[in-house]
Amino acid sequence: MASVDSSVAFVLDAPADGQYRIGVGYNNGTALPTTHGITVDGAAQGTVAYAPTGHWFDTAAQDGGEGLATATVTLRAGPNRVVLTRASGCAELDFVRLA
Repeated sequence: MASVDSSVAFVLDAPADGQYRIGVGYNNGTALPTTHGITVDGAAQGTVAYAPTGHWFDTAAQDGGEGLATATVTLRAGPNRVVLTRASGCAELDFVRLA
């Protein structure tokens, strides 16, 4: 997400109300950490941070050095709309899952 107002939205289906860890596969080819704000169904739930990986997804090393960032969010049973919004830096995202 390189644009100042970049975001990505997705739905996570939780089996029950509660706290869950989400895992985000990423690459951050910069020398600095990157952060995204997290909202769940419109409510702010903190940030997720991406340490530098030294490369992007368009390099030969993309699959060997992909990072996995985690964050804890509160979800309700059933579908939850989660949005990651660029806060600082730049990261390329590969997947999001319940960790």
